[in-house]
Amino acid sequence: MYPKGLILKTAELYFYKKFPQHLIAKELGISVSSVSRILTQAVRDEIVRVIICDIDKNYQEITETLKQTYSLKEVVIIATPAPKEQQYLKKLLGKAGTDIFLKIIQLNSYIGIGAGGTVLEFIESLNPFARFPEVTLVPLLGGWGLGGVAYEANNLVVTMAELLHCQYRLLFCPAITGSKKARQLYLQEKAVNSTLEFWKHLDMVIFSTGPEPSIEKYPQLAAFEDLLIDASKDGAVGDILGHFINEKGTEVPGYLVDRLVSIPLELLRSVPTKICISGGNAKVRSLKTALRMGMVDVLVSDFETCLSLIP
Repeated sequence: MYPKGLILKTAELYFYKKFPQHLIAKELGISVSSVSRILTQAVRDEIVRVIICDIDKNYQEITETLKQTYSLKEVVIIATPAPKEQQYLKKLLGKAGTDIFLKIIQLNSYIGIGAGGTVLEFIESLNPFARFPEVTLVPLLGGWGLGGVAYEANNLVVTMAELLHCQYRLLFCPAITGSKKARQLYLQEKAVNSTLEFWKHLDMVIFSTGPEPSIEKYPQLAAFEDLLIDASKDGAVGDILGHFINEKGTEVPGYLVDRLVSIPLELLRSVPTKICISGGNAKVRSLKTALRMGMVDVLVSDFETCLSLIP
């Protein structure tokens, strides 16, 4: 019997990151035969469940309906996991997002990267042997500065650039500044402004939508709890890269609007390829609104969420 931690790490490298067994052995300092036995134990103990499934007719019908309803280029639907554990769902969505990303990425392109746990899972699922040196990654918003540093756009850009062996830019400012004047001063800084210029030339963006505002769902905004309360009162259904939106697709008013350093929604809409990786009950309303706003070209979501997106 192998320890559960070793089984989980081996399974992740094999099933999610697609490492061959000999590289897993080298990474973990074990033999190839041990890797094989660990994977067998993972399946036997139901730590990993292997499901062989045909392409269900319902999936095809939902895919076509979503494409037609929201003018989407691509729709990727994964099975909703049971139990509905959000972190596990994010991991599955991230892997599915990686698969479609590697199919449509273009050389010499500028790619904007959002923040959050779903985007982190997407990046961690990337094949480390994929190389795109001509690509440039750009953060789509500043840093939160409180909690969840691993999920911040700058950190995600660096991690992804190391995996893809590509170029990147950083955005040296907070996502929410102390005042409207402070925001203006940040935007005048050459190091900041030069990165913002890349937003005008993006070929692709990768992001997720956020749930309805609450301190439990947005711990990175703990210092701005009054902002979350106001956004909720104003009918916010969630956020798109820090922009809280209502069901009409309008950015909710409030002092955040004048203090947020994030790609403007109109500029985001103009990006040729917009990959949104999002799923789960908590994100249905914001995701549906983002779709109606034309903020998504490629949707990666789960079956139950997709059912809820159909008018």
